[in-house]
Amino acid sequence: MVKPRIAIILNSKFPTAKAYGITSKYTCEELIKIGCEVKIFSSPSEYTDRDFKLTSKYTTNFKSKLLNRFLIKLGERNSSRTSNFLWLLGTMHRLITNLNLISQFKPDIIWTRDPWCAFLTFLKFNNTKVILEIHSKSSKLFFRLLSVYNNRLYYFPINQKNEKFLLKIQPEAKYLIAPMGIDAKNLAKSSEIRKFIIRLRTSKYSKIKIGYVGKFSPQHYSKGFEDLILVSNKFQKNRQNFEVTLVGYLPDEKKELDELISNLGVSSKYLKLKKHVPHSKAIEIMKKFDILIMPLPNNTNYRGMPLKLLEYLSVGKITIIAKSDLTTNLFKGKYRPFFYEKNDPESLYECIFSSLNSKDLYNNITNGVNFASEFSWQLRTESILNFTLNKI
Repeated sequence: MVKPRIAIILNSKFPTAKAYGITSKYTCEELIKIGCEVKIFSSPSEYTDRDFKLTSKYTTNFKSKLLNRFLIKLGERNSSRTSNFLWLLGTMHRLITNLNLISQFKPDIIWTRDPWCAFLTFLKFNNTKVILEIHSKSSKLFFRLLSVYNNRLYYFPINQKNEKFLLKIQPEAKYLIAPMGIDAKNLAKSSEIRKFIIRLRTSKYSKIKIGYVGKFSPQHYSKGFEDLILVSNKFQKNRQNFEVTLVGYLPDEKKELDELISNLGVSSKYLKLKKHVPHSKAIEIMKKFDILIMPLPNNTNYRGMPLKLLEYLSVGKITIIAKSDLTTNLFKGKYRPFFYEKNDPESLYECIFSSLNSKDLYNNITNGVNFASEFSWQLRTESILNFTLNKI
């Protein structure tokens, strides 16, 4: 079978350290391994990262016009509705003026994550199939407009919440749930898990290292990292041998973080901050912690699939997760995570000790690794492509 030509269209900058950048990078790499011709179309980015060395060869930047540059710049001023609307207008205008650029690639499939982007491409491409990933609740208007093209459109919600959102609007949609993925080579082996637990049990006086690795405050809302700062303060007050490390802050976030930590009076002995690192290095850092904490964003509209959660589970350490409908609905099989109550440092504190004292720790960690193994980037990409090519 002749492998399809696939255009991945992003409405934002690429490369980027944001989750959509990581997802797009791995999707592109897996499609290349399969033998597809791939090209990523995006706005130019000043971000540099060794992890994107391969995908940079397959990336084409959109050409900008004065009008869309102006609208996007206005839209990036803040997070108000007006700014968001101006940003949307600017990105839509940019895509419209670049449809000919995409057309030159002659794609068989267009792969995107924005319903308005899918709609605009249908206006240009008459025979091309479109893959639309659904990562969040977005404009119902565009989803309704897309119903005209359902014979060439394939939906891929990343979780059950987004599936329900889709089916309320498009009950006849052709879709497949496609959660985020992990790199299978990072999956912890049974021998590594056993060595880790033996060290925990026998090193009575060793410092327990607790970590959070990820974004701090993207899009002007907190990822919930404050839970870790507050629990480190409790360790300090009780003079306990625990060290909390937050990895991933950006330069413009450092001042506010320092002020928060200073106000609480937390010593660097108990709490450490590390700036953002490349994705591959982030995985290596995760492996050095004993406990990894997955808080939840302070945003009631958050509906995404926690990519970092799968990465936490894959490295074979203790993983503690903030409890919510989103996180509890993810786990239906053998794996039952250690949960704490969101925004409750006392609950997190107690959960840390109960996890360390768990008599079933090996099985808990092993089941977590096995759960993560079902969500590799390879399996995800292949299942999306096969569904699109074979679904009538």
